[in-house]
Amino acid sequence: MKRITKYNPLVLLGIGLVLMVLLGSCDTITGFFSKSWGSGLARDLAKLLPPITAKNAEDLANDTAGDPNRAKIVAEKIREALEKATDPAEKAALLRAGLIAANNASDLITVMMGNIDTFSDPTTTTVGTVLGKVQEAGNLQDNAQLVSGLLDAAGPETSLAGVSQDSLVLAAATLLLADAQENDYTDPTTQEEYLDTFKEKKADETSLTTKQKQAITLAAAAANKDGALKEVLGYLNL
Repeated sequence: MKRITKYNPLVLLGIGLVLMVLLGSCDTITGFFSKSWGSGLARDLAKLLPPITAKNAEDLANDTAGDPNRAKIVAEKIREALEKATDPAEKAALLRAGLIAANNASDLITVMMGNIDTFSDPTTTTVGTVLGKVQEAGNLQDNAQLVSGLLDAAGPETSLAGVSQDSLVLAAATLLLADAQENDYTDPTTQEEYLDTFKEKKADETSLTTKQKQAITLAAAAANKDGALKEVLGYLNL
């Protein structure tokens, strides 16, 4: 007859607590989960996504709200689909969805929407106020790469008519602020100087960077639409 061993519940609880402490230490000291498991989970998530099409792209993009990591993956997958698309209507639908996902991948959307009353009131808000607020979004250069990559994949002929005003403004602001950061304008005072210089250069397209040109294109499309973020274009000289 086999001997049945009974374990004291308190002993099991103690073992569990020890394991939790050890695992917590691994994560804190070495970043084990974020670097090893995290990257693996990101790859798995990319694999779990259904093939991106013009029909499902916007739903997938909208589902990334509040999840920047997932939003980045979806935006990258949409860019890949855009590179293969040839039908103008499909490209327009994919670009619309891609900009939603790219914006959701950034902290700028939280800053903009969280300060929407301030940003939409030109009577009391200044450029300095806006630039001071957007510093909370941190470095925007990676996110600008997403936006720029989508625009490049779509091509200049792809219509922006179906893209919402907030998506256009957020994407344009991302590109312009990232361009400023890339050129070492990293605080509100120097960024205001950058915007003044940008305003002077706008008339000469040859003097503009790629991000600046793309920001102007997005802003031009946004200017024809109504929305709460429209005033932001003026603050940024777009």
